[in-house]
Amino acid sequence: MKLDQKSLEEAASLGSEQAAKSLYQMAGVDVKVSTSDVKVLHFSEVPQALDLEDKQSINVYNRLTGHVSGATFLILSQKNALTLADLLSGRILGSTRVLQDIDRSAVKEILNIISNSYVTSLVKTIVIFRAQVSPPEIITTSALGKKIELLLKSNNDQKKVVVFKTVLSLVDQNIEANLVLIFKKV
Repeated sequence: MKLDQKSLEEAASLGSEQAAKSLYQMAGVDVKVSTSDVKVLHFSEVPQALDLEDKQSINVYNRLTGHVSGATFLILSQKNALTLADLLSGRILGSTRVLQDIDRSAVKEILNIISNSYVTSLVKTIVIFRAQVSPPEIITTSALGKKIELLLKSNNDQKKVVVFKTVLSLVDQNIEANLVLIFKKV
């Protein structure tokens, strides 16, 4: 699979547009989704690019299967995840201190929407692969590191990692997230 910068930027634009439409349908709130950066990294650059060291983050993981296999990871700072939970539930900003089951479910659904939007946009842009996205699960920061490490170790031939730095803007709040796509087999 050839992932040139122009195709990635086109996929980012299409993915952002589709994610915004889908999030509006889900939450009934206008959400602007933008991609501030998209690039292909060598697998050795991932930990540094995501700045995973000593961070409290909420991480949602999906497996990719099909013609392309690998995984998607949505990485939100804990503060951004709590703000997102407040916004989605209509609570006063700053009132959520711990994500409850309903909040975790909402954050997982956000990943589902965003990752499906971007994967679909890559399929439309590149038109050479098919992939299915599994149901999302929340994982700890240490589990995130281990899953990425395992994928990267098994990815010696491809060494392709796509990172979409994504911003969700809703109700005058910017929620920054990293959407990481690691392709294990293409």
